[in-house]
Amino acid sequence: MNAGVLTFHASHNYGSMLQAYALQRVLEKLGVGSEIINFRTDVQKSLTPPPVSLSHPRSSALTCLRFPGRTWALLRKYRRFELFLKKFLNVSKELHSAKEVEDYVCLRQFDAIITGSDQIWNPACWDFDMSYLVDFDYDGKRIAYAPSLGSHPENIAEKDRNELIRAINRYDSLSTRELRGQSFLSQFTDREIKVVLDPTLLLDKDDYLDIANVGIPVKEPYIFYYTPREESGFFRKAQEYAQRRGIKILVTQSYEEYCGDNVIRVLDCGPREFLSIVKNATLCIGNSFHLLAFSLILGREFILLSNEADSRMMNLLSPMGLTDRLIVGNAAILCNGEIDFVEVWEKLSLLREDSMRYLKSALG
Repeated sequence: MNAGVLTFHASHNYGSMLQAYALQRVLEKLGVGSEIINFRTDVQKSLTPPPVSLSHPRSSALTCLRFPGRTWALLRKYRRFELFLKKFLNVSKELHSAKEVEDYVCLRQFDAIITGSDQIWNPACWDFDMSYLVDFDYDGKRIAYAPSLGSHPENIAEKDRNELIRAINRYDSLSTRELRGQSFLSQFTDREIKVVLDPTLLLDKDDYLDIANVGIPVKEPYIFYYTPREESGFFRKAQEYAQRRGIKILVTQSYEEYCGDNVIRVLDCGPREFLSIVKNATLCIGNSFHLLAFSLILGREFILLSNEADSRMMNLLSPMGLTDRLIVGNAAILCNGEIDFVEVWEKLSLLREDSMRYLKSALG
């Protein structure tokens, strides 16, 4: 079988790129040939531009002069993402529009198109496109593997909701990453919708250690703090907790508030470095689904911060018996004892088997 994959694989987000790697690796283990359809719109590229560009020589030169260390670190980070895409993902030529995607799929004659994971079915994402729902003429199998509709699918506008429903009813196999997404879509279709694990959780620790870049320049103990979008007060709370424990806090982003004597900045962190940083952390703190996923896989203690009981995280924390690891609102960070990762991995293994059954059945 030859499958095409449509997902957020190139958005320079650790979770996005690593979930794409994971799904392709799982398909390889199943004996399924796959190619990620390299759909990169101008909107998506504009969200993660390189820190310096020949098309903007004046502003790039000024940036280099004002912030030389930061600029070159971010340029290394940008290149590490692009290198990961080229080296570890089997991708098609770059496509920039829905029409180019449709024409390429027709040319390649894939037996199946797999859409997922990540928030590719969330219309609120700036880089959302109906192509991620195979919204074009196609005669092969349409398979959804763990797409997310975001944390609040009930807030999707009526027009977007109607387009989603029309598209999913053309699928041969349907699944989502969260119960909340399943519940939402089930209101509008009588199709079976399976809840499955994010692709990152289908691989085990050794699969990721094989590609991790272990050469990170940090030898002392540290707390790894990571959130894709900083929420007011979260970093200060994590920093104060690190100070109470007498340990440094490591960050990989360049938000202005990420400063202090106990802060370690690793701004050139790509996907491989991210894996190594999680693996070697004393504790991970943040507001990120994939920080949670890799903490579980790599056996690292973690604490999650959120302004609400995030459904994406709770969907994974609940079966693990770890809902106390999510701190909501202004509540203080407390040490809740050590996680029994042997028990966690046993539970995760059962969920993994169930998700793999779905994928094998969908592929036929």
